[in-house]
Amino acid sequence: GRRSFTRMAFPRPMAFALQGASVNPSHERQVAQIPIRRIHPLALALLLAFVPSGALMAQPCVEGIAKCITEPAGGDCASIGTWKAATRTCTLSADLEGKAIQIAGDDITLDGNGHALMGMPVDGVPQPFGIYIEQRSGVTVRNLAIREFQVGIELRSSFRCTLASNTVGENKRAGIEMLESNDNRIEKNTVSTAGDGILLKASANNVLDGNLVEWNRNSGILLNMGSTGNTVSKNTARLNAGGIALGGGSSRNSLRDNDVTGNAHLGI
Repeated sequence: GRRSFTRMAFPRPMAFALQGASVNPSHERQVAQIPIRRIHPLALALLLAFVPSGALMAQPCVEGIAKCITEPAGGDCASIGTWKAATRTCTLSADLEGKAIQIAGDDITLDGNGHALMGMPVDGVPQPFGIYIEQRSGVTVRNLAIREFQVGIELRSSFRCTLASNTVGENKRAGIEMLESNDNRIEKNTVSTAGDGILLKASANNVLDGNLVEWNRNSGILLNMGSTGNTVSKNTARLNAGGIALGGGSSRNSLRDNDVTGNAHLGI
């Protein structure tokens, strides 16, 4: 069956606190993304902007291009690493090229163990995502390098998840993207050379702490499409087109103790 989500209405005025931030100011943009089946990446890329969140139910496993980690037995984890059932942890044992990873269970940890997940473009078009998480809670992704996808890590309609100590670079549209996802933590990641580094859309009460965002073509961090109640603290945003930006009716966010320097157009 189909599942839909009701969008919350947020007040139009933008209100946020700046405490201890070194400033130089940014802008906005928006696109969406869906899980993949056996479909040409160019066709899928054209669909990304038109499929609303919740139009598809979260797929337990998407066949083909993605390795799927599930519980209780770990799903495809055995083919890419080791599964520890007691803690629901999949630890990678080698680099992985040309395959995405979908996490299709709650309270699962993906530990990259210092390995890399690398996309393989088809006809010059990057694969849609490196890590895909939809309608899940309690998922952790850590210690992983992710590069050369449309989006490095995609978090959709998910809650209480943690993305920590990852290196996310050379992704075309966004390094880390959250859509309609609340109460998550993004911390101590390095996100570079994407369109937007860390992008939140219609997402609330998330914590972005201690991340380094640099050399992104648009914003280092962008809160967009009515994102509200988020805390952005102790991040370094440097050498992007814009440092930290709020747009699309985003309000009641707190920005504090960020180091925002050397961005080409705007700091905050």
